[in-house]
Amino acid sequence: MARENGVTVNLTPIGKEAFVFFVNKHNPVSNLTIQQIKGIYSGRITNWKKLGGRNRNIRAYQRAKNSGSQTILESLLYDELIVEPIKESELTFMLDIINRTAAYRNYNNALGYSFFFIQRKWFKMTA
Repeated sequence: MARENGVTVNLTPIGKEAFVFFVNKHNPVSNLTIQQIKGIYSGRITNWKKLGGRNRNIRAYQRAKNSGSQTILESLLYDELIVEPIKESELTFMLDIINRTAAYRNYNNALGYSFFFIQRKWFKMTA
C-alpha cells in the first residue's frame, strides 16, 4: 500500500533476540562462556565446582526435541553431541524450564535457557 502511494518505508530494527542461560538465584556462578555451555550440554563438564561454583552436579534442563529453543541449543552446539537429558529434565514448555530451574529441590545446581527479546521496529516514511 505504501508503494502504491509513492511512500518509501525504511525499516530499522532496534531490538535483538538473545539466547540466555540462567541458574537459580542461590547459585554463585554468574557468567558462563559458550565453551562452558558446550562442555555442560555435551557432558564433559558435570560439576559446578569446575566453573567456580559449589561441589554439586549440574542439572542441565533441556526442552523437547524440535522445540524452537532446543533447536537453537543444538545449532549453538553444532560441533558437539548433546547428552540425552534425564527424562524429568526434558521439558515441553518454556515456562516449565524457567519454573523448574528456579524451584528445583537442589536449587543451586540447576541450569536452564530461554529466549530474551525486545521486539520494536521504527519506521521512517518518506513521500
